[in-house]
Amino acid sequence: MRRAVRKAPSSEYRLAGARALPRAAGVAADGDVAHAYSADGGLAVLRGNLAPDGCVVTTAGVDAAVSTFTGPAVVVAGGVIALVEDGDPVTIDLPARAITVAVDDAVPAARRDALEAAGGYRPRHRDRPVPTALRAYAALVSSADRGAIRCPPG
Repeated sequence: MRRAVRKAPSSEYRLAGARALPRAAGVAADGDVAHAYSADGGLAVLRGNLAPDGCVVTTAGVDAAVSTFTGPAVVVAGGVIALVEDGDPVTIDLPARAITVAVDDAVPAARRDALEAAGGYRPRHRDRPVPTALRAYAALVSSADRGAIRCPPG
């Protein structure tokens, strides 16, 4: 259970029952962005043609010099990402909260058609069996932007 944060005398903040920490110690509470390590927090939701419903990335420890990056894709996962091929130029732009692949809009559609014609997405280099319960969950779960909860068909 999370303990409530309350304002202590003389500009100090403390968790209920914990020792007081002065602002000078770098403590940020109650929307005190001026003393926060990062004004944006440690997580960001990115959207774009690679994540139409959004994806969550950690921004903690990311140097501002590399907060926007474009480079060749190395594909290891499924979903919309299954339509990205090794070498496709991918841009991750944390300040703009965007993640995109720089290919013509017709390319992913053609790749999806080819993938479905071949029987659908199959992970590459997966040697392990997937338990029935996990397959059932994957078939019935909503995406993370909708809470990753089970959604029965219909």
